[in-house]
Amino acid sequence: MKIAAITNFLNTKSGAQLAFLNMMSSLRGRGCDVNIYCLYITNEIYTEIKDEFNIISLGFKEHKIPFINDIIASRKYKRISKEINKKGYDVAFINHYKYSVFILPLLKIPKVYYCYEPPRIFYEPIVSKERKILKVATFYRKYRDRYCIKHADLILSSSDYSREYVWKVYGTFSITNPLGVDIRKYRKIGGVKKENMVLSVGVLLPHKAHEFTIRSIGLVPKEKRPKLIIVAALGSEGEKKRLYKLAKILGVNLEIKEYIPDEEFVKLHNKAKVVVIPFLVEPSVEPVALACETPIVAVREGGARETIIHNETGILTNRDEKEFAKAIGYLLNKPEIAQSMGKKGREWIKENFTWEICGENLERNLSKVIEVHLDGKR
Repeated sequence: MKIAAITNFLNTKSGAQLAFLNMMSSLRGRGCDVNIYCLYITNEIYTEIKDEFNIISLGFKEHKIPFINDIIASRKYKRISKEINKKGYDVAFINHYKYSVFILPLLKIPKVYYCYEPPRIFYEPIVSKERKILKVATFYRKYRDRYCIKHADLILSSSDYSREYVWKVYGTFSITNPLGVDIRKYRKIGGVKKENMVLSVGVLLPHKAHEFTIRSIGLVPKEKRPKLIIVAALGSEGEKKRLYKLAKILGVNLEIKEYIPDEEFVKLHNKAKVVVIPFLVEPSVEPVALACETPIVAVREGGARETIIHNETGILTNRDEKEFAKAIGYLLNKPEIAQSMGKKGREWIKENFTWEICGENLERNLSKVIEVHLDGKR
């Protein structure tokens, strides 16, 4: 199977970008020929993946004016779509993001769109002044997004929650194709001791609910209060200062890490006694913590309900700071229960959320679209 894999940017090690690369690696591992087309890629990431993939970068970097960005991205995609249509690809895999959807109407080959979620800014309550401004400035994207989506032959979603969300917004049923975890990389490391530390991973944006986590940990008794480490690939200096200020007021020992090596990232998951997922109705959760045998405390929303088994691999709570704090404190005070949850978590991951399983499902779903396309030509 020859695949044209299309995404916007490969410039950070954030969730969606890493998920895309892992999905493509899993397909390549199954014998597929994968060529990656992106608007822009950093030298660092290019160096890491150039031996695995043929990469075509369109050399586009974002500007401050959204409308100008949309025009430039559209022109770039229009040019490259002509090349893709002529190169004999069996199928195109388009990774969800604000620009990539633009290419769907331009491609004449079978098209699969991986949609983590519809653009939330247009369908959910606004939680910051900046997002209100962005919503007004890019209102036309809502309608363009809906138009472009109609040209996908199949939409894949990362969770059942996301699949239902896609139907509510687009009136189209997608297929759930969960993401995976690299269980060779994320594992329990011998000799690494647990520390009185809680780990959270997510960009410094309001929907990641870092403020909720800080306020919750501030409710844990001072003598047992853990340190909080947030690993964030993206975020403004203003948001970082705001979180540090809040943590200081509430007596929470906070450290925000940005770009860290993979080895340190794995080690942090081993050192943490608890990993927290407070996100606001996120569509999917990649529970790498469970692969490292570390239990999770998460808010019972979105994809977390599908990847974490309550009281077996972690604890699910309501969006209530006292309840969240109580769950964290419980696992801190019951190391034997936390250890048991961690071990069950790794088994749960191995059975359901590896990249091999994800790749197998992807290949099957891509094949379906190719078959339908060929039947239509006969």
